[in-house]
Amino acid sequence: MIGGAFSRGDEGAVLALAAQHAGAARSAVCSAYSVFQDPTAEGDPFVIQVSAALTIRSFSEATALNVWKAVRFDCTVHKGGNGFAAPLWPMFQDPLHWLDLKKRLLEDSQVDWSFWVDWYDELMHGKVRSNSEWEMLKEIVLIDNEDWEQGPAHINPMIAEIVERYATKTQSSGSITPQELLTAALFDFSYDSLENVMRAIPMPDDWKHLDDEEALKRFLGDAEEVEDSLKTLSRALEAEGGALQGAGGVRTYLDEICSELARAEDKGTLRVGKLLEYGRFVEAAARRDDIEREFGVLHEPLNSISKDLQELIRSHFANTLARFAVLRELRMEDAADPWDVLRDFRILVDRVRSGDEGQLPALVREDVAVLDDVLDGIDRLTRDIDGAASDEAKDSLKRERDFQMAKVGATVQTYKDQAVQVSGKAADAADTTLKAVKRFDGLSDLARRIWDGVTGGGA
Repeated sequence: MIGGAFSRGDEGAVLALAAQHAGAARSAVCSAYSVFQDPTAEGDPFVIQVSAALTIRSFSEATALNVWKAVRFDCTVHKGGNGFAAPLWPMFQDPLHWLDLKKRLLEDSQVDWSFWVDWYDELMHGKVRSNSEWEMLKEIVLIDNEDWEQGPAHINPMIAEIVERYATKTQSSGSITPQELLTAALFDFSYDSLENVMRAIPMPDDWKHLDDEEALKRFLGDAEEVEDSLKTLSRALEAEGGALQGAGGVRTYLDEICSELARAEDKGTLRVGKLLEYGRFVEAAARRDDIEREFGVLHEPLNSISKDLQELIRSHFANTLARFAVLRELRMEDAADPWDVLRDFRILVDRVRSGDEGQLPALVREDVAVLDDVLDGIDRLTRDIDGAASDEAKDSLKRERDFQMAKVGATVQTYKDQAVQVSGKAADAADTTLKAVKRFDGLSDLARRIWDGVTGGGA
């Protein structure tokens, strides 16, 4: 019935039917609860889950309509790209009281629910998965029904073994080809023949679902409130002057985002990679303990802006997030010194800045600045790793550091290949073909080989 109303474009009928089916769903939950509610099963996590689901009974009709709006949002995102990159509940936060249930699951001493907690958290916030992660989930889904039917105490350890195996596999053999790397650059490049320089432009896939004036207008309309908040916080930080440590750096990123949005409105094109990176800088600043302590009451608006930016980006740029997923396969080698690898990447960016000392058209200053900012962020992440309080925190920071470093590598590789073509300095065809199929086995390997076969040799 809902499908028929939807196909006719009768929104009133759709919403009425959505409310009607929400009532039926609440009744079904009540029936399920009566089946699971066994006096001998007190504290059983399955009962806890059903009990939490009963909170659906308190949903008002307005909430039911919001759920339907979320479904329509999902349909729109799936049509434009990878819907799994979008948050699960874009219209409102935690409608199923997940935070309460999550706390109870993590406190359960009988069963390890960590996989399911992580899985739902990722759905809640929107995560683009790598190919190996999808393979892992497929293997979990295909576990024999006999095992699933034996309950969480039996199935969860089996899932944990699969997760650990894929984690080890990724760390020990994570590698990508040069072709895969080129699809994951922050932005593409064009040659400005008048000034003999390279300039950053959006990647074709980034602009895939914003390829007309109306689509761009919708994005900029959604960004208006975020832009107002950015400007307000920037003025507040400016008023504090030098009193707040770190305020100048945060203001720079806030202002750059506003400038990029204004540029998009003026030129009718948006450099998505830049917007993503500036948004990530704001997010990283909002997470830092020293910024939270220093900013005081201004930290809450910073945190709020960070979340709004994430939602805006996930809603409109699922394709871009999907492009970057392959980079999560590339990790720092166990024997590599992170500071040495970071130094090698800074050398690579310096070569982009100088056009390999004049032998290639250089990248313009404002675009190189994005790469410099990413490297500075990697520097901070590396220092934070040394001071992390737990192994879990260290692993999380290392994954983020490696991901950011891989994005710089992908972008430098893309610049290099295009600048070499423009200048006519490409290596011979056989050598180029050989390098195109040889995989990068880690970040140190990437930094060493990224300039092979070009003018002055390796980095």
